[in-house]
Amino acid sequence: MTIRDLNARIRALEDAEKLRQSTAAALLKKRFSHGLGALGSWAAGGAMLGKSKEQERTEAAAHQLEVHRDSIIWYLSTRLRETIRTQQRMMETRLARELEKNRSVLAKARGSALLASGGSFAAEGVAIGARSGTNNTNTRNGVGWAAEEEQRAKPRLDDDLTQDQIQMFEKGNQDMLKHYESTLDKVRTAEKSLIEIAELQNLLVGNLTAQSAHIDQLVAESFDTTEGIGKGNKELKKSTSRSSPARYTFFAAAGLCTMLVLWDLII
Repeated sequence: MTIRDLNARIRALEDAEKLRQSTAAALLKKRFSHGLGALGSWAAGGAMLGKSKEQERTEAAAHQLEVHRDSIIWYLSTRLRETIRTQQRMMETRLARELEKNRSVLAKARGSALLASGGSFAAEGVAIGARSGTNNTNTRNGVGWAAEEEQRAKPRLDDDLTQDQIQMFEKGNQDMLKHYESTLDKVRTAEKSLIEIAELQNLLVGNLTAQSAHIDQLVAESFDTTEGIGKGNKELKKSTSRSSPARYTFFAAAGLCTMLVLWDLII
């Protein structure tokens, strides 16, 4: 599994959690804002309150769950970011070693070529010296000596190297060319990987910043909810200490029904 696949999995988890949070918030609002939820809140004496005790507890549990899951996603994103940094350092080290290896190979190839060329030139020089020593008495004076000196000062490569040496150098050049083409491909691949890693790292930095801000907001909302629960408990204690409108309504309805039944029996 590649880093892009891991990043896609984390993004999928984040999107799924956002969908779950929005769905849970809608269900919670529907539960306590309509029907029996609002009637139960009014019957419990909470007509003057914005939220009931049960609603505040449910919202506090939902906020705690959101903070927990967002923290897990943030942790996974942080670990993936550290992994990307480690891989980036490994790729840079590998690229530096590959370049150093190529420099070493080039230095060895140049040394071998110079050594082979120096040996051939030395052998040719010895041969020319022997020929010049043999013919020294015949060509010491005149044009023949000058022509031989000029020819010896400017040796031709085809005359100095044998056919086997030329083939050996051509093969070495071809092998070196193939090696550098392969190395160039590796360098391009490493450069592409580094660019992708940098893009993923920038994307993760943005995601981590947004997740951190969201977690901070959830933590602040949790504190506000805790304070709201405390205030709600105090208000509930006050409301239970005095009679609720639902109790008066029940007693009035019961008395009216009893009176109607008795009136019907009397008549």
